[in-house]
Amino acid sequence: MHCHKDIAAYFGKFRMDEVTTPMVHQWFLKEQTRKTCSGKVIAPRTVNIARGYLHALFEFGRKIKEWNEKNPVSNVAPLKLPAPRNTFLREEDEQKFLAAIPDGGVRMTMKFAILTGLRKGEVVALKWEDVHMDTEPPYFTSKREKNGLVTDFPIVWQDLREVFDYFGNKAKEKTGQVFRNEKGEPITKDELYHGVTDASGKALTYHLQMNDLRRTFCSRLFWLGCNLTQVDYLMGHKTPGVNAHYRVYDLHNAAEELKRLEEVRNRRKAATKMTHQGGEEKE
Repeated sequence: MHCHKDIAAYFGKFRMDEVTTPMVHQWFLKEQTRKTCSGKVIAPRTVNIARGYLHALFEFGRKIKEWNEKNPVSNVAPLKLPAPRNTFLREEDEQKFLAAIPDGGVRMTMKFAILTGLRKGEVVALKWEDVHMDTEPPYFTSKREKNGLVTDFPIVWQDLREVFDYFGNKAKEKTGQVFRNEKGEPITKDELYHGVTDASGKALTYHLQMNDLRRTFCSRLFWLGCNLTQVDYLMGHKTPGVNAHYRVYDLHNAAEELKRLEEVRNRRKAATKMTHQGGEEKE
């Protein structure tokens, strides 16, 4: 049986009709304690993805190839996932959040993260050779951590231009990493981690993580009505619709959207009324 590398080691020596529900259950329990290369236990969502792959594989064997009569995965329920994190940086809090970061280089790097939605590793990996300010439009190139996708991100927002101007003016030579602290040293993932947690602890009433800035970027694009295909591209997603995992549905923004829709509806009603009145006058 040929299957995904994470489950081939466990089931690879068995024929599909030899795999039973107890065997799948035992694998499922063991999978929940498996550690990644970094030493962290894999997330419940990753466990469910592996289970889903295995379920689909046995469904293919049962329905298409008739290799097995039953699907042994069907009776092993997926894990219940915790509610998705719903925290983002409110626009009215952005300035005081950034002002709470003492190091100017870290502060401007954090601003870059808010404006682009890049992950920590993608931010610190950006080099001057990836930045192209003399083209039209200017852009930077980033290789995404999770899927290896290479994207060209336009530098058209004035705030984003100011970030590159800040680091360009401080750089003796535009080589190596773009983002550096006030000592001139390349900014690290740890500096970004502590920068966002410390600043939110000082300046805000809610706690932020670095990934919340990515969620902020995605949600702002969504609220501004950005084309969803472009949202996927700017977020560095290969699979359409993945950005829904990052979008935040906030009470205030929902209220503003309903007000906007009400205005649209009222304009349409007014236009319809005028059309009917015009028709009556002609008669």
